[in-house]
Amino acid sequence: MSPVGIGLRDLEYARTPPGEPAVYKADWMGEEPEDYLEVFTPEGGYAEPWVFRMPPGWTRPARGSWGPRSSAFLEHPNGARVLTGATFHVVGGVSASVGSVGSVANFRFVEGDAPLIELTFDGHAQGETLDFRPESPVVIRY
Repeated sequence: MSPVGIGLRDLEYARTPPGEPAVYKADWMGEEPEDYLEVFTPEGGYAEPWVFRMPPGWTRPARGSWGPRSSAFLEHPNGARVLTGATFHVVGGVSASVGSVGSVANFRFVEGDAPLIELTFDGHAQGETLDFRPESPVVIRY
């Protein structure tokens, strides 16, 4: 089972990934018809990251307050600011649906021996790498 999930946000669902999502609606999600998640990981795709897209109504308020370049206002003590790359190592490959999301969101999915996510911030401008294995399957470059 993959320890990784990917939550996507879109202000108006303007970009439709080529894959066909399933609808997931839990009791806590609210009463509005648009209060649901679109899930791109096929049922039984346990080795793949659980990929979902949040409804615009959930993400629009934050973007309305911060603006479309909201990440420009975020500061981390190590100086990292903007996620510029994400590579997901998946055992057994990815489905067409999950792979289609990668093409829209600029993610890469590659075959791996074990689940791993590699995140790159600011194009690895500082040349620093944090490897959290074996405790967590995460490598961060900034």
